[in-house]
Amino acid sequence: MNISLYRMIPPDVRDSVFVNSVPLMNVISHEIEDVVFENELKVDFFAGFQRFSHFTRQIKRYTRLASVCRRVYVWGIPDIDPPAIPGVEYLPLTPDMALAREWFLVVDTPTFFTALLTQETTYGQDMPKGYRRFEGIWTYDSEIVSRAHLLVSQMLGRNYPGIIARDYEQQSKHLVQISNRLVQRQDKQASREVLAQHHSSLLHAGMAHIELPLFVIDSNHVVITASMAAAVLLDTPLEKLAGVPFAELAGGALAGVALEATPNPASVAVTVHGKSMFAHASSISYESTTTPMGWIVTLQSESSRPALSHSASAPLPIAPMLQRYLSGMQQLITMLPSLNTRPEVQQRVITQMQRLVTEANELVQRVALVQVIESQPLDDVEEVDLYRLAQQVLSEWQANVDQYHAELAAAAEAITVRGNSKLLQRAIRELLDNVAQHAQGDQARLQLMAEADNVVLVVQDNGVGIDQGELTHIFDPHYHAANGNTATGRIGLGLSLARAIARAHKGALEAESVVGRGSTFRLVLPA
Repeated sequence: MNISLYRMIPPDVRDSVFVNSVPLMNVISHEIEDVVFENELKVDFFAGFQRFSHFTRQIKRYTRLASVCRRVYVWGIPDIDPPAIPGVEYLPLTPDMALAREWFLVVDTPTFFTALLTQETTYGQDMPKGYRRFEGIWTYDSEIVSRAHLLVSQMLGRNYPGIIARDYEQQSKHLVQISNRLVQRQDKQASREVLAQHHSSLLHAGMAHIELPLFVIDSNHVVITASMAAAVLLDTPLEKLAGVPFAELAGGALAGVALEATPNPASVAVTVHGKSMFAHASSISYESTTTPMGWIVTLQSESSRPALSHSASAPLPIAPMLQRYLSGMQQLITMLPSLNTRPEVQQRVITQMQRLVTEANELVQRVALVQVIESQPLDDVEEVDLYRLAQQVLSEWQANVDQYHAELAAAAEAITVRGNSKLLQRAIRELLDNVAQHAQGDQARLQLMAEADNVVLVVQDNGVGIDQGELTHIFDPHYHAANGNTATGRIGLGLSLARAIARAHKGALEAESVVGRGSTFRLVLPA
């Protein structure tokens, strides 16, 4: 079985093949190995060095690697007897085998997956030591990595286990580690070239699940600084990107990306150098003002992830819900090394990071509250004056929301229910916050009335409305508006909490909407 990992590179990835020397190949190999070292990943590690004599220079590293990994497999022509290392298994090759020409590393786990797949272009030539040349790819594409894992499993006579679910948040953390190390080593030519290849690999293969930071834009819509990924994508030196008007970048290809005062804007389809991608700009602002001080522009190969569902009987998975905040933090962290000479901009980025942490904490508290409400009986039940409570919440909300005119109407000023006043207050606040964050109107009307054996609080807006196809999903805590009209990026969590509170009171939360005319939510509670 004459297997080649290099030949399994898909045709559509061939345009990302690069040519590298031995020093650059060593840097790439060490970066992959260092992630395994530093994070003590219990992985099966697959490596091919062409000849065992090439491997002898890596004995110390692989002794350490074997102490961390489940098992390390090394392929090569047995031109020497390699040293016995506990946990390392040597697999001999013959000179006529395709793998004898190839330098490769494969790591495939749910939390870290990458492959270096190359073949020597100078194979069979009498080259001086260290002058060998290679062509191939360094990829984070899960499909390519899985295919490489399948092939090495076949060579070992093992069943390929497959990866059912991948943790892209954890993967992106590891890639940030690689970026930061390469940035710190940019004084070395090999590291600079590998950093470019690292970002090129992300651009060509890894963007399906990871957002790449490209630029920091100031309030005048001018580039303050750019990442190496931007330099690779635009084929422009970093120093020539600073000071360029954003609308002129890539021949105007990014001009459609809106620079607006919203922290989680809709993604915009763009085409750069013939590649279709999605870009968006997240605003940077201080907590005391909504006026943007700048933007971070990011790139991704798809604008959204599959929706997740939730039932009251199952705990809310917190990790997917935190993903926007984790991704945002990682974007900002990746940008920081390039801002060392711009302390004022660095402070803006740090402020944005602090805001993300605050929002993430609030999200965790909301999720925890939903789970407590759904899993425990209602306590602190008392007679609650719902009119007075709604009036208090509306007054506080109106003080913080300038763009809305709001009013409360009631059939009578003494409408009471049995319930937990703090939870009912929270439900009303969530319904009003939903109006402010997603409706995009200028009027909110609350109406309190008695219907049969129930008390009903109606919250109505004159905003953009919700499509009927989406209306059934708005109580899903993972739901994102398809039209991108979200300030927090998530409609469902606040409404999910409000509905949980209604159900805990043996009531219900109902919704109806007309696109272009607005939405109406009915909080129905037993009288």
